[in-house]
Amino acid sequence: QMKRYVEREHRRNELCNHMPLLQTLPEGMVRELFQEARAPTLHSHAFFKESASTDPSMELNLCSQAVTEFYLLAGDTVFDMTRKTEGMYFMASGVSIYFYWSSETPQMTRRRSSRRNTTGSRFIGLMPSMSSSPPPTRSRSKVTMAQTVLEAGEYIAEAALWVKAWRHQGQLQSMVESRALLVSTEDLFKVFQGYANVLANAVVYARCFVQEMNKTASVSGGVTDLPLGHNDEDLEPESRRSRRSYSTRSVKSTRSLRSVQ
Repeated sequence: QMKRYVEREHRRNELCNHMPLLQTLPEGMVRELFQEARAPTLHSHAFFKESASTDPSMELNLCSQAVTEFYLLAGDTVFDMTRKTEGMYFMASGVSIYFYWSSETPQMTRRRSSRRNTTGSRFIGLMPSMSSSPPPTRSRSKVTMAQTVLEAGEYIAEAALWVKAWRHQGQLQSMVESRALLVSTEDLFKVFQGYANVLANAVVYARCFVQEMNKTASVSGGVTDLPLGHNDEDLEPESRRSRRSYSTRSVKSTRSLRSVQ
């Protein structure tokens, strides 16, 4: 086991061997490199994409001050229900699986993305030993463990940004060597403090998010770390249309606020 641990950590260091080089570059150049490397992944979320178009200088600071890039080996646990919540996660490359308790789905893997990925399909049926029991608010007889594959360009735990004292509702585990981005809740709002319009838009968006999450909880009997509306295929057509328009509606709300200002 010691040999295996040393080999894994050696491989982890190999994946991060470019970081010392960055420390030798001018600060302005490093900030631009971070933006170029990280912004495309963040743009998979409508709020961050819209905020970047509103104020590009804000995104420059966001990518260097509030976003952390880290590398995962197969089997690494990104978070679970016992760990302190740090922020929102984006998958930049690789494949991870999120395990959670569900009252709607049998023990299986759900795919959020319609993109074909044979790598992710190899891990269907894997189950970790969850460190926590089903939430007490759900009947134990009605819940099962479900899985959702996350691929590059997808995100999870957005509630950590907008919901005070959010606790993770499941476990995220890397299945292959992967690269992920963490948007720190604390550092994100430190950046927003310097941009009044972006901060105001974030407040509006957060209210929309919480309202939609409350609706989700009332319908499904609980919430997860997955993006709102991830289970649209199980909803009635009218509810599905409402969920899919959520992101567009919330971003439009921020635009309306900006026009008033």
